[in-house]
Amino acid sequence: MSRTIVITGASDGIGAAAAKTYAAHGATVLLLGKTEANLTQVYDEIEAAGHPQPAVIPFNLETALPHQYDELAAMIETESATTIVRRALTQPVSTAERSDLPSRSSSRIRSK
Repeated sequence: MSRTIVITGASDGIGAAAAKTYAAHGATVLLLGKTEANLTQVYDEIEAAGHPQPAVIPFNLETALPHQYDELAAMIETESATTIVRRALTQPVSTAERSDLPSRSSSRIRSK
């Protein structure tokens, strides 16, 4: 079974390590973080290892506007994400909870 996992803080530290580990186990990871250059580096490492292609989502949770959260939630729903990893905290996402998640801004989210 293929899993899609959203990982916040995926640009470095625990978030990057979690992204690489989940990808190594076959999950598709959505790399969410503030620094696009660092996210791209994690993306490149996952891709070079031959794991499922991740998505890079430059997104600052502290400064994003409400409509950007709405767009992020829509993207997460579209990708059928089953889990959100908030750095070291993992929480399954139910269908009901997905509707409460913030959404993405199409201008700020890209799949490499």
